[in-house]
Amino acid sequence: MRGRAVNQNVTVNPANVMIDTEDKIIQEEALETAFEGYRWQDLLRIALRRQVTDPNYLANKIAAKFEAAGDFSAAATARARLADKNNWYLPFKLK
Repeated sequence: MRGRAVNQNVTVNPANVMIDTEDKIIQEEALETAFEGYRWQDLLRIALRRQVTDPNYLANKIAAKFEAAGDFSAAATARARLADKNNWYLPFKLK
């Protein structure tokens, strides 16, 4: 893999090639599709695939956004709510 637009080598952990590569792809896609509204679906897709190995993947990704902004209270709230898979989707009720 090459670095973003600067042609630098990117290191990948050989013991965890698939996860590392997937992380690099999701990070790159976040940069490419910023403000287009596709981030949630991408994170949800990866979180569903990683349920067994990293059940808090989605919660940690969303909480990291708030932590980077310095809002640790919102980060804790997001992490707690998204730890429950039932909160990943909009409520939908049939009549």
